[in-house]
Amino acid sequence: MGADAEAEASQKDKRFKQPFLLGFGRFTDPKQFFIVLDKTAIVAGNTIVQAFDMLFKCFYVFNLEYPPSLIGFWEFIDSVIYKIMNPASAKPRVREVSSSVRALMSSD
Repeated sequence: MGADAEAEASQKDKRFKQPFLLGFGRFTDPKQFFIVLDKTAIVAGNTIVQAFDMLFKCFYVFNLEYPPSLIGFWEFIDSVIYKIMNPASAKPRVREVSSSVRALMSSD
C-alpha cells in the first residue's frame, strides 16, 4: 500500500491544506493511515487513534499553523485533549465547549 499512498500524495489537489490524513481500506474501516506532507506520504499507523495522534503532533514538530477553517477544532484538541494550550487563550467558542467538557468530566 505504500506505493498507492505515494501516488495519491503526489497527485494531491492544491486546495487540500497539509498535513492531512489519508486512509486505505474500506471507507467504514480503513486499515492503514498515512499523513500527507508536501506530497509525501508518511506511515501513520494502523488505527485512527495512532494516526490522529501523529497528525496532531506534526503541527508542533513542523511548526505549522492550524488551517483557518479548522482552528476551533484544533484549539479544542490542543487545550482539552493534549492540554498544551491554555484554554483561556483559545477562541471564545472553544473556551465555552472546553469548560462544558471539563464540567462533564468532573461530575463523575
